[in-house]
Amino acid sequence: MSANKAAVPAASGHRAYSVLKQPIFAKTLITRFYAESISGNVTSTDIIPTELRQCGDQVVFRRDPVAEIFTYHKNQDLEVSTLNTEPIVMVVNRSNYWNLKLDRVDEKQICGIQEWVKKYVNNVSQLNALKIDNELFREMPLEASCHNKGTKAGVRTGAYNLGAITTPVTITPTNIFTYLTYLSAVLNEANVPQTGRFAVFPEVARSVFMQSNLLNNSCASGLSKAIVLGGMFPDIMGFTIYFSTTMPIYIDPSQPGLQCYLVVAGLKEATGFVTQLSESEVIDKDPRSFSKYWRGLLVYDFKVLRPEALAVLYATFTV
Repeated sequence: MSANKAAVPAASGHRAYSVLKQPIFAKTLITRFYAESISGNVTSTDIIPTELRQCGDQVVFRRDPVAEIFTYHKNQDLEVSTLNTEPIVMVVNRSNYWNLKLDRVDEKQICGIQEWVKKYVNNVSQLNALKIDNELFREMPLEASCHNKGTKAGVRTGAYNLGAITTPVTITPTNIFTYLTYLSAVLNEANVPQTGRFAVFPEVARSVFMQSNLLNNSCASGLSKAIVLGGMFPDIMGFTIYFSTTMPIYIDPSQPGLQCYLVVAGLKEATGFVTQLSESEVIDKDPRSFSKYWRGLLVYDFKVLRPEALAVLYATFTV
């Protein structure tokens, strides 16, 4: 990187005293922009026992037992059932930390240092949220029921093509609502409640939605005005639509450079999320140096507890 030049160069033959000049720093820092985190919108903390937030590293969930119905014939000996369950174990084993060190001389001599530290801590919070989003959207689709994804999705009929590796579906403005109905039908076959459903798309899908004639022709209901003027999407086909810039991109082996995504839809109650520890502290006594530390630790985890309440679309998008 080249050295900074003087704002007003000196005339030829005159000495420039640039090394003696002191820059004036603006009091305000240039704010960074961050992607919106949506993990809190598609997971539930309510289904995690509160005891796990106090101690322990895992919790065992038990599903409702499955009953048996028998056909009765007069005078027959009766068959019997036994109680059964499907245990699901959630282990808390994810953690992130941050640790900022600053010499006391620098802390004293750098003007406005507290504002710098405050912005640093804010950056930590944003980066943690985006890291969790990326982990969630990478792993949640993999734990969805095998009946709710693939080229023959639908636990009852297997009638819906939701795409698979080497055969992704191509989403365009003309067919995007068709595939939303497929996701809805797959969830319906799994007896998933129709209220409270979400669908998370990559950011590239926003343009596909906005170019859809079906959506744009909804002016009679007043929905299109909300989109065009405010950029807000209404609930569509029973889904609250979210867009994520942190959704992982997959290069499908069927075609070099073909970018694909795992679109996930379902209920937030399908996935449990727990923050077991979120602490930050300031350490101002270090026997090894005259330094001060700002540090924090986040311990958390998530687990798909109802795989049947999630459906996955493997797709590429064409604007």
